[in-house]
Amino acid sequence: ADAMDLAAAASKAIPERAARTARLEATRALVAISSGRLPDADAAVVRGLAADAAGPEINFVAGRLWLRQGKLAEARASLGKAVAQAPALAAAALDLAQAAIDAGEAEAAATQLTGLLAGQDDLRARLLLNEADRLAGKPASSPNLKDRCRDDGRSSLILRTSCAADSALAARLVGDRAGAIRAARAASTGGGRNPRAMAQGALVLANLGEVEAAADALRKIRDDSGPGFLPRVFAQLALTLGKGEIPDAAAIFPVPNGPEARLLTARLAFARGGAGALGAYVKTLPPSALEQDPDLAALALLSEAPPVDPARLAPLTERADKGSGVASYVLGRLLLAGGDEKNAVPRLSRAVQSTGDACEAARLILSVDKKARPPALATDAKVIAFLRGHNGACVSPRR
Repeated sequence: ADAMDLAAAASKAIPERAARTARLEATRALVAISSGRLPDADAAVVRGLAADAAGPEINFVAGRLWLRQGKLAEARASLGKAVAQAPALAAAALDLAQAAIDAGEAEAAATQLTGLLAGQDDLRARLLLNEADRLAGKPASSPNLKDRCRDDGRSSLILRTSCAADSALAARLVGDRAGAIRAARAASTGGGRNPRAMAQGALVLANLGEVEAAADALRKIRDDSGPGFLPRVFAQLALTLGKGEIPDAAAIFPVPNGPEARLLTARLAFARGGAGALGAYVKTLPPSALEQDPDLAALALLSEAPPVDPARLAPLTERADKGSGVASYVLGRLLLAGGDEKNAVPRLSRAVQSTGDACEAARLILSVDKKARPPALATDAKVIAFLRGHNGACVSPRR
């Protein structure tokens, strides 16, 4: 409100100047973006660019708006102009690095962020560098940000939720399901109107089988982002798969921008085209991606022709025993393919409770002869009730 009052007062200054008008419209647009009024922001950006298309401030805000709307090419062009004209405008440089991550260009983002950090130790830059590292399949450059996030988060809800999203991403990769869910829920609560962190949290939740919590998070960012906003696209896709639905075969999805999106894309490939499609996708990944993400490596086993080498199943069994939903799901499918229905069902029942592919796990249980199921799942009705208790959003699984 104070910013808008000052902008109104400044707009009355005489003589009118194009550069001043562009800055004032940038202010109005930035306030509108921050309060979830994207149509107002769009109108202000149009006015600002008409007044001074070269202004760094209006190009910065235009780029941020277009990132929120999912117009990645336009956002990168506008943010590039802002950074070139005003190198000291750190927020524009950070948004430009974020755009590079969304485009799948980890090296470009890391170069931009390393340069920024050489001049100033900025928490958001460190969080983005972690994203760029994970996209490249490398360990995070700043893995221990707990104290820094606690201190800076006291004055910024946006940073607090960004830190929570970073923690969720890190926890899922090391197999800390409970920690990942806690952090993802914190990221997705909506503090500070941070749609990127909320969508990242929703994606982690959906990949871990917390589909209804993911849906709640996505509902909250409806006004703060456009349907093409990349984190929202991936989170919505994870939600769709979590409901047991498969997107139209003609739909084209963007390049994955990190481990969560890679895992999701692998799930989508398998749901659409089975082992062949999953294998084709895995071949496009660098070895570091599989080394970085045990869940992705486990899922990749489904692309191999049976039987899978028993020696390779030992780590999978160990991870399943420790609570990995993906490992349980893969192990259950492999056991079922080998004709071991008795041991497959307990693994698949664990997957119903802890993975985004709960609907498919329930469908597989239903395909098993009732006599081979444990008493708790001895009838189809009991399987459906079990599924509903963990994923009420799932459409009824069919044999």
